[in-house]
Amino acid sequence: MFSFLIACQDQLVLAGPCNTPRGPSFNLWKIDEETMEFSEIAIMPQDLLHGLFDSDEDDKFASLKCVGLGNLIYVFNEECHRNYPACVCEISSESGKCSWRRVPHLPSPVNRFHKVISFCSTVSLDNILQGEEEEIGPGQAVY
Repeated sequence: MFSFLIACQDQLVLAGPCNTPRGPSFNLWKIDEETMEFSEIAIMPQDLLHGLFDSDEDDKFASLKCVGLGNLIYVFNEECHRNYPACVCEISSESGKCSWRRVPHLPSPVNRFHKVISFCSTVSLDNILQGEEEEIGPGQAVY
């Protein structure tokens, strides 16, 4: 099994699969940074979880990835068989309640040799490339 640590709003969130008597689930837990205790804040609905997979193989969770930023946590399957299916959980700033929804599929055709690389950042690409422009000279940076 595996898990993901995500900074979400002003809290640390642990995300990962669970084996329960009712079957597998994908859960989110809030971690108290002082006590290091955790409490469950969300369970992905079963229909969304099943939509991330092609089969019932035991190792299917190994292809799941999870990233987050702000109040959003994305869970997706990095395998290309189904156009990289993904879900997003939005954590309300006011109530702390979680709302899950499916992310639209990538448009076809998806090249089976493509690889998904994921990250979330508040740093703008312009901020990163601005340093290059200063080194090269104004108006000469290649984007």
